[in-house]
Amino acid sequence: MLTSLITLAIASAVASPVADAPKWESDYGKALEQVRSDDRPLLVVLDKPGEEVDAKLLSAKDDKTLQKYDLCRIDASTEYGKKVAAAFNAKTFPHVAFVDKTGEVVLHTHKGKISKDAWNASLTKYQTGAQPERHVVLRPASEAQPVMQYEPVYRDNSYCPSCQKGF
Repeated sequence: MLTSLITLAIASAVASPVADAPKWESDYGKALEQVRSDDRPLLVVLDKPGEEVDAKLLSAKDDKTLQKYDLCRIDASTEYGKKVAAAFNAKTFPHVAFVDKTGEVVLHTHKGKISKDAWNASLTKYQTGAQPERHVVLRPASEAQPVMQYEPVYRDNSYCPSCQKGF
C-alpha cells in the first residue's frame, strides 16, 4: 500500500510539469480550425533544423501570455513545411507570425532570430487577436497646382507712344 502511494505521488509529480507545457500543433490546417472555434489568436513558428526559435521561449510553462494563443510549429524543411512557408512568404528562418483570432489576417511577423524582449513584447501586444483599428486621415484629393503659369498680357508694352513711329 505504501509503495503504491509513493509510486502515485512520483507519477503525479513527474506528469504535472508535462501537462502544463504548451501544446504545439504541427498541422497548420488543424491549428486554423482550432483558432476559428475557440476565438483565440494563432502563433505560428516556422523553423528549420539549425535555424530555430530559442526552445526556452517556446516552452515557458509559466508564461501566461503564451497560454492565450493557439500554437502551431512547423518544420519548414519538410515538403508540407515548404508549402506553409510559401503561403507565409517566409524566406528567412525562424519565421514567427501572429494571426488574428479569425484566422484570416496576419497581424505581425518576425523574420530571423528573435530576442526574448521582442518575443515577450509581441506576445503581449497581439494576445487579444484583434485587428488594429484603421485611422483614416482625410486630405484633399489634390492640391490645386496650376498646370500652366499664366503671365499678364501686358508683359510686352504693346502701346508705347515713343515706339509708335509712322503710325
